[in-house]
Amino acid sequence: MARRSENHRVSGKTIIPGFVDVHAHTWPPRGVHQSQVWQYLANLAYGVTTMRDPQTSTNDVFAYSDLVETGDILGPRVLATGPGVFSRSGLDDKDATAAFIKRYKEAYKTDTIKEYVAATVSCGSG
Repeated sequence: MARRSENHRVSGKTIIPGFVDVHAHTWPPRGVHQSQVWQYLANLAYGVTTMRDPQTSTNDVFAYSDLVETGDILGPRVLATGPGVFSRSGLDDKDATAAFIKRYKEAYKTDTIKEYVAATVSCGSG
């Protein structure tokens, strides 16, 4: 079956591709999932068709991302790191860190990670 096509007259108009927001913290609803995420609709209304959340604080974002991908809700394509990794995450050596990153990648299906590191600073006299 042939696909139906539509013609639009765009003479005198400016056509641009969708915007990509590479640092979007949309904070979609957590826990009991909504049937639509208003933050995603707002992004679409402003022309954002892809967004990357660099620290989701929750893994609910991945469920919403799947719903967008399957067409069950409207929204931009969602790329995310998952919850941040902090110094208290037990990453005390190379093996523990490698194992953690492997589990993180497998669980969240992501290629990026957000890490928070705090250094101890001391001020000497002299």
